[in-house]
Amino acid sequence: MAEQSQEELIRHQLITLAKRKRAWVTEFSAKRPTTWRPKTIIDPRTGDYFTDQGAKDYVADLLENGHPLEEIVLEKPPGKKAYVMKAENGIYIKIEMGNGILWGRSFHD
Repeated sequence: MAEQSQEELIRHQLITLAKRKRAWVTEFSAKRPTTWRPKTIIDPRTGDYFTDQGAKDYVADLLENGHPLEEIVLEKPPGKKAYVMKAENGIYIKIEMGNGILWGRSFHD
């Protein structure tokens, strides 16, 4: 059995957390500023506005389907890593993984 690459391990961890409703944190804080606005974006799958849960499900679907991820280094908190996906219709998604937590940092167009 071949070893997983670091990127595959990260994707697997992100998918696992994205599917856990209780793992998500999307509230704004000074330490982790967010722009999480799914209710202002049309869900390309349904034609309706995203719900909070619909946005989280969409993130999980993108991850499971191998959507490209870009790793970035955050300014807040300094030095922490986050993962960016640019989805259809100009949807910008940024998520940060912590110890059993997935911070939804950005979901907007």
